[in-house]
Amino acid sequence: MLVYRLRPIPPDRDPQMREMIGLAKGFICDGVLNDGEANSLRQWLIGNSAVLDTLPASRLGERLLKAFEDGVVDDQERKELTSILLSVSKLA
Repeated sequence: MLVYRLRPIPPDRDPQMREMIGLAKGFICDGVLNDGEANSLRQWLIGNSAVLDTLPASRLGERLLKAFEDGVVDDQERKELTSILLSVSKLA
């Protein structure tokens, strides 16, 4: 399991981070991250790019972009993303 050392979240990014944590909880509540959820999360991160310089959003964004490079999220990538989302969901 991945472990993150988080630095303080700047106040202007706090609402976005709370929203990202909520999305993480929702996307993994059934234990499966499907392609639609992964794509929705990627789109959310693109639209809320201000959070991408703060862990864990930076790690999640980096991994999502890499997973979508070939247009397909394979099983290994899905497992890694699910692990990151599990860690993120435990932040709140």
